[in-house]
Amino acid sequence: MEKLITMIKDNSIDRFKSHMKYNDVSIEIPNDKNLNKVRSFRTVIILVSGDDLKLIFKVHFTSEIANYFYQNAMQKTPAAVEKSIDFMKEYTNVVAGRIKKFFTDQNVNVGISLPILTRGFDEIFFELPKINDAIVENWIIKAEKYHLCCTGIIELLNPNVVSRLKYSVPEQTDNGDEGEVNFL
Repeated sequence: MEKLITMIKDNSIDRFKSHMKYNDVSIEIPNDKNLNKVRSFRTVIILVSGDDLKLIFKVHFTSEIANYFYQNAMQKTPAAVEKSIDFMKEYTNVVAGRIKKFFTDQNVNVGISLPILTRGFDEIFFELPKINDAIVENWIIKAEKYHLCCTGIIELLNPNVVSRLKYSVPEQTDNGDEGEVNFL
């Protein structure tokens, strides 16, 4: 299970670097283990799910943080709130797309939902998994003065699937145009 959380964290950082146009980022695991806590004013949620597992990836942020990362990546002046929020939705979408590719490459059939924006305060209404084969973890991606809090929730519906997954930490390479963001 830990290798799945590591895979989600690695993908969230890798996509953060390319989507937000940052190379100097760090990750922090919060000491607070209260997993049903309101983490910020807004949350974008996306689901990666199939017969064997259900994975939820969440990004918690404020409008100010979204606008800051939008401006940096797009090299534009402050945007309307809707544009910067759409930018954060697209970030969760590219992370989920990379996660789906990981599973598909290993013959685990999954699909992804559309990213959904909720108020961060709605977090208290989300019920955490109550099954043994589930893991929930929060991490913070830090870049300059702003950061994003992320949450990964994995429920294994078929625990045997983990034993056949192969994941190793990817080498850092320059993939040329792979990090380009086309955002309308």
